[in-house]
Amino acid sequence: MIDIHSHQQRKDIFCVENIIYPLEIDNYNPNTPFSIGFHPYEVDKMDKNNLDKTLSELEHYLTFSNVYLFGEAGLDKQIKTDFSWQISVFEQQLLLNKKIDKPFIVHCVGAYNEIVAIYKKNKCNFPLIFHGFNKKHTVAQELQKQGFYLSFGAALLHNPSTQESFIQADKSLIFLETDAQNSHKIEEIYQKATILAEKGFKIDLAAQIYANFIHLFPKKANFAPVLSYE
Repeated sequence: MIDIHSHQQRKDIFCVENIIYPLEIDNYNPNTPFSIGFHPYEVDKMDKNNLDKTLSELEHYLTFSNVYLFGEAGLDKQIKTDFSWQISVFEQQLLLNKKIDKPFIVHCVGAYNEIVAIYKKNKCNFPLIFHGFNKKHTVAQELQKQGFYLSFGAALLHNPSTQESFIQADKSLIFLETDAQNSHKIEEIYQKATILAEKGFKIDLAAQIYANFIHLFPKKANFAPVLSYE
């Protein structure tokens, strides 16, 4: 069972814990899987005159073998932080990842068009994973048509629009996640997702998500087998 994006670590499943840099860097543990990046919530605290230095410090951690994903990073139109500054920091992270070349996990609130446009403008070709996806299936289809991954979380448990998006989604381009520390357990999300998946093409969902993981991380092919969720 894979939790692709969480803010807490578990030892009994494969869980990629997110570190918001530099706020949570003290949580870094070299023995567990992590993602790391500048979250939009934190970019207003950054020194605009020292962005290059700050990115260089971040790059140091991104080279570690247990850092699986760059991010979460992205754009958020619901926060007060200047949107043009958010764009600058996000774009610089994309450019850094062209060198690092890791899958990139995206925080997106109301800015799907902008994120895709910036990604394409900079001729990026690494995978994007839009985490916490909870939009209509038309948005999901447009993103997946362009080869982007969607990660579904707790909204699957109660949001009919998100459920419909998941049912219709290309399952070769999905992941599941818990996200927030006090969120539902990943087992609950897998259980609900398995029920929903049966309304579309019948698949072994846990095995499909494992295959998606190996597609992104082929060097991790010795990762412990993931069985069907019962």
